Amino acid sequence: MGARVHGPVTQRELLASIGIEKRAQGLKAGSPDRAQEIDAALARLTAEEETGMGQMFKAIALSDPRLQSLPGFEA
Repeated sequence: MGARVHGPVTQRELLASIGIEKRAQGLKAGSPDRAQEIDAALARLTAEEETGMGQMFKAIALSDPRLQSLPGFEA
């Protein structure tokens, strides 16, 4: 049907490219009492081990063929 396919990329790559670490820092600054919880969630979402969420899950996007790139799928 003419759609442009972007990806797949790992969840870690996608989240890193759209700024998950900066977002986590902002959340910790606003809720310092939850810093450990935020760090644990970040580690879980971006884990590089073979069974880690950051490696195990992949993302793919479809777009209009005129779009050259999408945030998180630039590589």
